[in-house]
Amino acid sequence: MTLCLATSRLRLKMFVCPQKLLININLETGEGTMSEATLQEMTLRNGEGTMSEATLQEMTLRNGEGTLSEATLQEMTLRNGEGTLSKATLQEMTLRNGEGTLSEATLQEMTLRTGEGTMSEATLQEMTLRNGEGTLSG
Repeated sequence: MTLCLATSRLRLKMFVCPQKLLININLETGEGTMSEATLQEMTLRNGEGTMSEATLQEMTLRNGEGTLSEATLQEMTLRNGEGTLSKATLQEMTLRNGEGTLSEATLQEMTLRTGEGTMSEATLQEMTLRNGEGTLSG
């Protein structure tokens, strides 16, 4: 599997594409050649198109609207920083805010998001992916 990156002036967008499929996409115009899954993800970000129920739930989640499963509502609450959530979810919320005492694995993820620390090769690849640098493979 190849991890493909594309950047626009506003933000980094990450696509996971099938092995040996090269993606060269202009994010300003939304043009390019991608797998169906990648096109769904692009459509998801733009809020247009017809997608699977799971994808539509994710789109609704990002917009903060609709009636979703309990797990999805927990995730929506997590993103807004409100509500009473499971210990695992609270750890993730803490992780996003950069506070608290978390497991080593969670601390690695927190470090990953801030771009500091010494981590495994796989984690460093993921950090590079998030920062939009380098050529990665999965």
